[in-house]
Amino acid sequence: MTSYDILVIILSTFLAIFIALAIAATILVIKLLNTLRAVAAKGEQIVDTAAESVDEVTEAFRRNANAVNILKIFSNFVNKDKK
Repeated sequence: MTSYDILVIILSTFLAIFIALAIAATILVIKLLNTLRAVAAKGEQIVDTAAESVDEVTEAFRRNANAVNILKIFSNFVNKDKK
């Protein structure tokens, strides 16, 4: 066995190890990307739900704004009478 044969064996072994590690790393990256995609979808769903809630609260304030102003005026009127 010559030094050339030994070098070929060593290089082929390192190449096989490198390919196996590259495949494993690729699989892990794909799993990570799928997890990140799921997290992003869940975050988007949460943001949409929060936006709907904010819209509902805003609409409730908008509907009740006149009633609140009337109650404030009435409260100020009653408080002035007490003084």
